[in-house]
Amino acid sequence: MIIVLVVADRIALLLAERKISDRVASAYDLPARPGVSIAGFPFLTQVVAGKYHSVDIRVRSVTADGVPVTGLDARLTGVRASIAQLLGRSPEPVTAQHASATATVPLSAVRSRLPRGITLRPDGAALRVGGTAHYFGLDLPVSAMVRPAASPSGIILVPRQVHVGKVVSVPAATLAGRLRVAVPLGTLPLHLKVTSVRVEPAGLRISAAGQDVHFAAAG
Repeated sequence: MIIVLVVADRIALLLAERKISDRVASAYDLPARPGVSIAGFPFLTQVVAGKYHSVDIRVRSVTADGVPVTGLDARLTGVRASIAQLLGRSPEPVTAQHASATATVPLSAVRSRLPRGITLRPDGAALRVGGTAHYFGLDLPVSAMVRPAASPSGIILVPRQVHVGKVVSVPAATLAGRLRVAVPLGTLPLHLKVTSVRVEPAGLRISAAGQDVHFAAAG
């Protein structure tokens, strides 16, 4: 009898994870179904209560505002869903009080937003940009350190320590604005908003959070 209950519990868990995966893929127009893992044992007691310990969601790749995002690992807490909602038999959305996540924005997404003639590479906890900037018909050698930070719309890269070649006398602040880059990420799945950014060899590693997450049944 115990074995039968355990098997039933695991089957119900796999079915629920698949249904949630379908809901998330449909709600956020993902190119593929995400991986879903619901924590806690036994699972059926959570179903009866309509409350779940946590739900982990893995999205391999997604595009937000035209920006590629890879390896998005999210955890939902305070998840509530009835049996009908869980099985996709109710139009009411599954809800979660909080979502937290990490993901990577490749450096190519930043490079594509730089002015022509400017290159970018990681330099410790910052990024170093350099190359040739156009200024009133002149091609000026320029370099700067850039530290990425979270912004209300995604990521902002503000140049600091800007150096301009000595060909002509041009204030560094004049060219700093041209090296300022915004990377929009306002349409991340799960109502996520970027909270912090750090530089890694593979790209910009973002942390993000969301409140009152909800997704309706798959269409």
